[in-house]
Amino acid sequence: MGRQFNSYGVLLAAFAFVLALFWQQAAQAQGAIDVSGQDCVSIVAAYEADAKAVPREVAEACKQALNVSPGAGFPAEEPVQLAGDPCTEAGAASSAFCWGPWSAIAPAAGPVPDLALNNPERELEENCVNQGTCVATEELVLPLAGCEPGLPCGFATVIDGVASVGNPETTSFARAEVAPDGSGFTIVQEGQPVINSTPLVPRYLPRTDEFETLRAVGAEGDQRSRLVNRVLRQGDEIQVAADVWGDGNVASGAALSGMLAAGTAISQADIDTLSNTGAGTTLQFSGPMSVDNATIANISVAYGASSLWTGSWENPAYSFSAGGAVRGADFVSSAQQFSDNVQSGFVQGAVLGPANDPSVAHIVEVTLDNAGLVRDVGLLREVAR
Repeated sequence: MGRQFNSYGVLLAAFAFVLALFWQQAAQAQGAIDVSGQDCVSIVAAYEADAKAVPREVAEACKQALNVSPGAGFPAEEPVQLAGDPCTEAGAASSAFCWGPWSAIAPAAGPVPDLALNNPERELEENCVNQGTCVATEELVLPLAGCEPGLPCGFATVIDGVASVGNPETTSFARAEVAPDGSGFTIVQEGQPVINSTPLVPRYLPRTDEFETLRAVGAEGDQRSRLVNRVLRQGDEIQVAADVWGDGNVASGAALSGMLAAGTAISQADIDTLSNTGAGTTLQFSGPMSVDNATIANISVAYGASSLWTGSWENPAYSFSAGGAVRGADFVSSAQQFSDNVQSGFVQGAVLGPANDPSVAHIVEVTLDNAGLVRDVGLLREVAR
């Protein structure tokens, strides 16, 4: 697939490139030009066929460059990606910088070419393509606004009325925050007025598990608000909260309600620590969803050089799996990593809390074979490391 050089200027660029390869023994080249071994093959062949077709110094440099590392130099068919922005160059669709991460990183089969020793992204790219797990990671495409590390963060379902649980077709999603002292909450839904609860009076009741029950109600004029959440607290501050919220007007009868999962997103310092610990850190989370408690979710989030996640949801009526990219506190599904029974949809979530006691808040919207549309929100606790 060697390219034809029809311009002396292009040949000069190739000449500069191959000289850099020769003098820096290929693996240390710092140029930004994308030239393959087949280019040099074409240059040498053109020179041998017609000495006037190619400047002699270019052909000689190519001959020397091709002999720098016999049998282990350029890949036979693909250009070597050097420094620069591969997202704007040839092959961007499969570039390791523009696509990834990958559900598994396996050693490349056979010896690694010398020119790839300082380019591990090539190996990652090849594994990604071979395993079909490429997902976009330069910038996550999030259905809802993402979570900033270290700041309040959460998700909620929204329905009309006070029941908190409704038909999936009439359920929508929003961002959610719960005040650290339990005195209020905020629901932010795109295209809708922001819901700020009335000031709430919180009461904490013991439970038989690690959580407490927060019952908080408030009134301000005709507006009424409530929270009935399971919560974890550090001192007097809520670390994570999940389950029922509601807000309405007794005069008009208008009310909205739903389920939520909220807390404080993991800090950037904790993300860095988890990512830089040896080969990285994998966090395992499990727990029931809030809309349908019969659904048990299991999510694994791996922080490291290539951060990624996988998850599964088990219900007596259905099951499915998903996976995708992690960026900071946020993660989102890749269409390629859904199980075969998922017709369409997404999973979005965020890691909450400190690194030594994290949780996951997430929303699920999937259309499943034989089960139809599912919309849910869930808070999952870490399984012991």
